[in-house]
Amino acid sequence: MEIHPELVQVRPQPRPATPGHPVYADVRRLLVVRDDRLGDVTLTLPAIEWLKAAYPEADLGLLVRPDLASLASMFVPVDTVLVT
Repeated sequence: MEIHPELVQVRPQPRPATPGHPVYADVRRLLVVRDDRLGDVTLTLPAIEWLKAAYPEADLGLLVRPDLASLASMFVPVDTVLVT
């Protein structure tokens, strides 16, 4: 098989969109769904903090099981707690 260099095109891959990127400029509401147990919800807390830092104006909701609702409501970055 013969390769013709004039036919080969290399295109740079687009960068993935990140917070602050125009694609995400209008984010106003976020929902994190963790309808599992306490340990799984606890391990998600750093990600929730990152989301709130990245989108401080967005309303950040957390969907959890009924037994974790009171705990979730004490976590400062969460604006709204929803129960499954």
